[in-house]
Amino acid sequence: MQRSVPHVPVTPPSAMEDDAAFESFSCPITGSLMEDPVMTVGDGHTYERYAIEEWFRRNHRTSPLTGAPLLNLSLVGNITLRNAIEEYRASIDKLQSPGRITSPGKEKRLALAKALDAREVRMGEIRLVSQKLEDDMVIESEEDREDICFWLRTRTMLSHEAVVEYVELLAGEGATSMSFLKDADYSRRELIDLGVRVPHVASLHRIVDEYCGREMGSIGGSPSGREEGPVTPDAAGATALASALRTVVSNATVDRNHPLVNALNRCGLRLSMDNGPVTSFMLLVKALKMVQGSAAIATAGLEVMRTLGRDEGHRRAFGEVGACEVVVPQMRAFPQEPSVAAEGCWAIRNMAIDDSLAAILAAYDACQAVVTAMTSFPRHKSTQEQAAAAIVNLGGNNRELKRALASAGATRAIMDSMRQWPSDPDVLKQCCWAILTLAVDDEIARRLFSEGSCEAVVAAMRACPTDRLVLTKACAAIVNLSGGNQTIKTSFGAMGACDEVIRAMRAFPRDGPLQKQVCWAMKNLAGANDPNRKRFAPGLDGVVLAVRNFGADRDVAEQALGALRTLAVDDENARSFGELGACEVVCSAMRAHPSIAGIQVQSCGSIINLCGNNPENRKRLANMGACELVAAALRNHRTDRGVNEQACWAVTSLGVSTPENRRKLGEAGVCQCIVATLRTFHADRPVVEQAVSAVRNLAIEEENTRKLGSEGACDAIVMVMRAYPGEATFQSKACAAVVNLAGGNSDNKRKLGLGGAVQAVVAALKAFPTDASVTEQGLWATKNMAVDAENTVLFGNVGICEVIVAALRTFQQESRVLIQALAAAVNCSGGNDENKRRLGSLGACQEIIRSMQSFPTNATVQLQACWCIKNISNNSDENKRKFGPVSGEMVVAALRAFPADEGILREGKAALRNLSNNNAENRARIESLNYRDHLIRSSPFSSK
Repeated sequence: MQRSVPHVPVTPPSAMEDDAAFESFSCPITGSLMEDPVMTVGDGHTYERYAIEEWFRRNHRTSPLTGAPLLNLSLVGNITLRNAIEEYRASIDKLQSPGRITSPGKEKRLALAKALDAREVRMGEIRLVSQKLEDDMVIESEEDREDICFWLRTRTMLSHEAVVEYVELLAGEGATSMSFLKDADYSRRELIDLGVRVPHVASLHRIVDEYCGREMGSIGGSPSGREEGPVTPDAAGATALASALRTVVSNATVDRNHPLVNALNRCGLRLSMDNGPVTSFMLLVKALKMVQGSAAIATAGLEVMRTLGRDEGHRRAFGEVGACEVVVPQMRAFPQEPSVAAEGCWAIRNMAIDDSLAAILAAYDACQAVVTAMTSFPRHKSTQEQAAAAIVNLGGNNRELKRALASAGATRAIMDSMRQWPSDPDVLKQCCWAILTLAVDDEIARRLFSEGSCEAVVAAMRACPTDRLVLTKACAAIVNLSGGNQTIKTSFGAMGACDEVIRAMRAFPRDGPLQKQVCWAMKNLAGANDPNRKRFAPGLDGVVLAVRNFGADRDVAEQALGALRTLAVDDENARSFGELGACEVVCSAMRAHPSIAGIQVQSCGSIINLCGNNPENRKRLANMGACELVAAALRNHRTDRGVNEQACWAVTSLGVSTPENRRKLGEAGVCQCIVATLRTFHADRPVVEQAVSAVRNLAIEEENTRKLGSEGACDAIVMVMRAYPGEATFQSKACAAVVNLAGGNSDNKRKLGLGGAVQAVVAALKAFPTDASVTEQGLWATKNMAVDAENTVLFGNVGICEVIVAALRTFQQESRVLIQALAAAVNCSGGNDENKRRLGSLGACQEIIRSMQSFPTNATVQLQACWCIKNISNNSDENKRKFGPVSGEMVVAALRAFPADEGILREGKAALRNLSNNNAENRARIESLNYRDHLIRSSPFSSK
């Protein structure tokens, strides 16, 4: 008997109450009342459809509300919330309309809507409500319990107080719920989704399940519209129903004469068909849920679900009527029936193509059910094949579901299946596919490795050498298993994976998907793994052929170029590639895909490694137009960091020891592009480092030096030197670029000085006083820039003299560094008396003599030391005294050691002259050395 519903007076909502309701129904992105609310599977929050779709279209992969990463971008329509919003709009309109007529039922609904507009329910609050329902007996009727479930799902934001208020209202005044639910256009799937959003609230699941059972009965036949419960048909009824289920071909509306309706009635389910349109999909789900004890019915129903589930529209329709929740119970109800297990896994496989349905299936423990099916029926081929395929689709794009599958034992089940069916291509294909799906997660990849996945995958390739699908999935499994794990790469190589990959490549040279995965496997296995690079040497021709055959297919070409690039790290492979025509196909690919960044990155990387230590390949590439193509890549992809990094590196590789290539690069416009890269990526060290190296290489050529200077390279180099003051390697390369920019170009020397290069170089030298590379390149840059008189003054003012003397002391056994230190002293002291004084006062004279003593047979050291003595002693009596008689001895020793070296003869004689002028002690010592008569007679310091 129904309870009466007392009149509840309703007052218009206050501004505060109205704001709360508005906030509950507003989109977090737009702030406006939603018209088409959808829930993101990734975080469970609700947004306006067009707003969240635009958010994703702009490449956001995080929650707009929380900022947390979203692993699943699928959207599920929130039908019930949409209806609630429409009801809210209507209630506000009615409350504001003069002369409105109210009814107790409508007023009560408005009061409930006001009470339930609040904040998100915490898990503890939901548990408290369910406890009240079941333990405290606050609500006694099942109708009220159903009503609570409805409102918990309808209002996505609730407060504990609001729910309790509603509970008390129902308990105190009574309510009828079924008509109320009809008015609200209740959607059953929306109720189930709450279980996905709050998966750990077992009590809420119980409430949902109870309501779902009641709602399914509402289409059938007793006078009250309720079913008494599940039924167990006789054999004839079960056979008839199984046959009728197979007539379900679409989600069509059925009438009372439909064969499926008759079959259900025959089984004891009397359908009144009086509560709105009923579809065949609804009846199928009802049959699986309400008819028990028949494996034939379960098999037939699941077979229909998996058959129709291949269609996207049918999948969605099945999801709407609750099909996801009946699959696993059917599999568990018949644990000894392999046909039920196979059809259940197949149904899960097809339904889980939809990410949102995969999440719902997982909430009903589909992951464990699939693994249980695999382990329960190891000799049932269909179960093994379909279970592995179900793992593929359940894991899909959801990392959490991958981990759930692994936790359920999927990795071990897959390995056991491959061992049980070692030569069956259908099972092996799906198992390899499952491996590649799960191995995206590094932790799962390691688990698969420990359980023997490498051996299993290689064995599958050996067992099915002519099955392209098995080979394709096996190679893809190798890709994901190996990733960046050197242990797994080495293991694959040791057990013969490289040989099997080469065989697969040769077996299907025209199969694009297979060639893509083969090349990808080569790239991964050979990455940073020298033994595997050598193992792939017999397959280099296949890589070149793949690039040639699929040059127009960007996906295959990109992976083939990646394999070529990785394998060419080995010098012998690079030589073989050159002879096989790799230089030609790389350039052809660059021409075919000028706008595809991935192709350009891999092509430039291939150029880098082909050039390596191979001058012949540098020549081949230049003849094929590589210089112009690299310049075009830089122009076409000005903002792509990968292209800029690899293209700048390719510029350096092409230009090494090859003047003709450097000229071609300059003529192709590379100088302008490199300067643009320095400016665009000034905050990206790896890119800038390659650009700086390219400047250094290009500027060896005089014409390129001029072009670089006119494009602003001098200022750009100074800018990036200041950006990375603490990076020794970078500072060394930047100083080397300054060396070549300043070289023989007086304009660049001046630009560098005005742009702050003097200060930047000295700062680098002071920052890394014990780094031989920085010191060598920094002092070399000093030597070149100090040819300019204004720069010489700047150098002296910022402390170059102290740096030079410190370098002479620190690197007494490093001839390369000493040479640059002596040369820097030469140019900084030439014509600058203040720098001469500084050097002398800091002890340069003694260090110069020590350098000559350390390397008596090194002509360059002796030349630069003689030059230093000449410059520093010139017009400086104090420095002549500091050099002392021993300096004359060292100069004469150099002259005698290198009698045919014109530079030493020139600078040595000038040094002797300057040392002896106005210094009797030095002159006497020099004369006592009895140097060769013709030289003494020609010297201005001979006694007269």
